[in-house]
Order: sequence, then structure tokens, then C-alpha cells
Amino acid sequence: MDAKDTRSTWCAVARGTEEEEGESEEREKRDVQGDARHRRTQALVQSVKPRPTSLAKRKRVLAFVRKVVDKALQGKGRVVHAYTFGSVPLETYLPDGDIDVCIFARGKPLPEDWVAKLQDALLRTQEEQGSTMGVRNVTAINAEVKLCKCNVDNILVDFSASQLSGLSTLLFLEEVNLLVGRENLVKDSIILVKAWCFYESRIMGAQHALLSTYALETMVLYIISYFHEHAKTPLEVLHLFLRYFSEFDWEQHYLSLEGVHWKDTREPCPLDGEQRPLLSADYLRHALRTYCPAGEAFGTEKCTMTMKFLNVMDPLLPSNNLGRSVSHASFRRIRKALARGASELNEIFGMSEAESLPALEAFFWKHYCSSGKSNGAGGSTSSKREKCTGSRSASGPGAQHGSGTGHGRGSFAPGGRFNTLFGRSSEC
Repeated sequence: MDAKDTRSTWCAVARGTEEEEGESEEREKRDVQGDARHRRTQALVQSVKPRPTSLAKRKRVLAFVRKVVDKALQGKGRVVHAYTFGSVPLETYLPDGDIDVCIFARGKPLPEDWVAKLQDALLRTQEEQGSTMGVRNVTAINAEVKLCKCNVDNILVDFSASQLSGLSTLLFLEEVNLLVGRENLVKDSIILVKAWCFYESRIMGAQHALLSTYALETMVLYIISYFHEHAKTPLEVLHLFLRYFSEFDWEQHYLSLEGVHWKDTREPCPLDGEQRPLLSADYLRHALRTYCPAGEAFGTEKCTMTMKFLNVMDPLLPSNNLGRSVSHASFRRIRKALARGASELNEIFGMSEAESLPALEAFFWKHYCSSGKSNGAGGSTSSKREKCTGSRSASGPGAQHGSGTGHGRGSFAPGGRFNTLFGRSSEC
């Protein structure tokens, strides 16, 4: 079976026949055609998405650092290659996103002191007067995974070596985006959720004991997979993301793309049986066999990852906890931020179309400030912010979500995820 047939097979596994999907997409387009809220959200997504000038600049930086890598590490019997992974090649990076570069060697392996050699080469470039790129803040990190960091032309660049996991994740996310379709729903949803988490709530950043990008991406995939009948636009994905994870019982359960599991027994919590996930168990096993970076055994009966406060299983490496960076204090902060966002977006979805547009801009207030945008419809964004948040501040997110702990009335039992969200009652 060739690659094209394989792709068609897994498309059928993940979302049904092509004919049914084509009819579904036509219905979706008609549903959102006259939705001004959807159009405004799409404009927001477009404002955050990488622009041609940004992509061109990152390509220039990448070409430059590849030349430096070649000079520093190329040797007799050794050919080096530098590949990008992460949000830049996926084109889901935010305006100030960095570039992740992984170095591989063909022939002779990389020397043990490759970080020091690369650091020296970058420092020499920094000192050269005629350099076409400004290089500064060159740092070597000799940890378990050796890294070299620098700033090139005001863009952060992180170097690692011989790490397949980042490239595997990139290929997996690209494939899932193709499988889901819907005009790049996966990528646009990742961008919108990242923008809210980074600009509006400041809950992203593994280096600050907050959510890692990959954990957030996996959570977005979970929402799209299990709520695919309702998550048809990036704004709907964000809404479901905030509602579901603000009330998810992280103390008792952990999350994987195969479903919700109990932390103590590592057993799956039964679903309510009303909706099958878009990313089926068969497809996820196929992805694990194809992309598992370390050749880890797939189909393991028990989860072996170490539990922390917010636990998300890596779909390509089941022993890896993508939420391990989150501290207890950050966990509480994340949950409160999600609850506050869910409460505000619930109100916006309950407004008329005319009222919801300025409220939506207020919801993404910090993004509009960072991008220097105005509302373009009369009056400043700041005045709309004050107008639209006045009523919310009176009741506060606690009116609907308690103190943000997620254990109040209406919290999400894993087995009743669909019933709770869409007006039915069920227990796990």
C-alpha cells in the first residue's frame, strides 16, 4: 500500500467516508457564513498567524544559523544537518515565537563538546563587524539534554542535537491537521488557544512552571477529537477548551488522546457512549507505531508516566507527562484563569450578535494591545474593554465556577463530558 492509500485509509478511520465529510464541510460553511462573530474571530486568528514577512525573516535566520552550524561542526567523515521543529515549521507560532533547531550528523557522530564548539562559532560571529545578522546572548546549557541558545536578528534560537521527538511531533500534528481538515481547524485552533493562554492569561511557558506548548496542543487535539460535532470553528474550540479544562478533575484523573483515565488505577474512565472520538484508538496506535521517537513499546496496558499536578500523556511517548512542568501554585493559577475565561466567554455566547462583537474584542484585549490594533468600529478598544467587562466584574467568574477549583456544581465527570456540556446529565 503506497503513502496515498495509507493516508486515505486513516482519513476514513478518523472521520468517516470522504463523501460524508464533503457534505459535512458544506453544511459547516453555510452555518458560519453569516456569523459575524466567526468572521471577527477569523480576523483575529489571521492577525496572529505568521505573515509572509515573518516567515521570510525566520527563513533568513535559519539559513544563517545553518551556515554557522556547518562551520562549527562539519568535519572529515561527518556531514551535519540542521532541521527546524516545533511551531515555526508548523506555522502556529505567535509573533514573538522562537526557532527550535535540531542538529543531526551523518557519518561520524557529533563530538561530545558540540555545544562548546557551536557556542564559540556563534560568539565569533557576534564579534565580526561585517556580520549580516546580529548575534547576541549566546548561552550553553550542559544539562541532561545539551542546549545552545542565542538571539539572532532579535529572534531566539534554541539548538539541540540528535533529538527525534520534536520532529516526530511535528509530523504527527501535520498529519492530524490533514485528517481533521475543516480549513486547518487544528492549526487555527492551536493559534487561537495559544494567543489566549499567552497574552490574556499568562499560563503558557514550561520554563516558568506553566503549561508547555506541546501539552496545550495535545489538550486542543483532545477537544477537537471528542467534541468534533460541536467544535467546528477555532472560537468554539477555545470555548470548549476553557469550559472543559476549568472543571476537569485533575486530582483524580489524567488526560490522554485515548480518553480520561483514573490516576490511582491508571484505568480508563468509561465514556457515555454517545459520541466516538474523531481520532480513534486504531489511528492513535498507528500514530504511535509510526512516530514513536524512542521505539517505546506501544499498546502498553498500564500508564507508566510519573504523576504531577496537571497530567497530560504524550500521544507519541506514553511514559512522558507533558504537564510535568506545572507546579502546584501554577496549577491553581491555570485553573482559575481557565474558569475566568470560560465564564466570560459563556456570557459572550449568550449575547446578541451586536453585543458580542465588542465583548469579543474585550476578551482578547491584551492581544489587541500587543498587536497595536483598534476595533475599527468606532470608539477605542479600551473603552469597549471597560464597557464589556463592567457587568462581568460584578458577578465574577466565581458566580458560575465557584473559586475556580473545578469541584462545584456542574464540574466535568469524565464519563459525562458530552452530557454536562450540552444539557444532559450522566455520571461516570
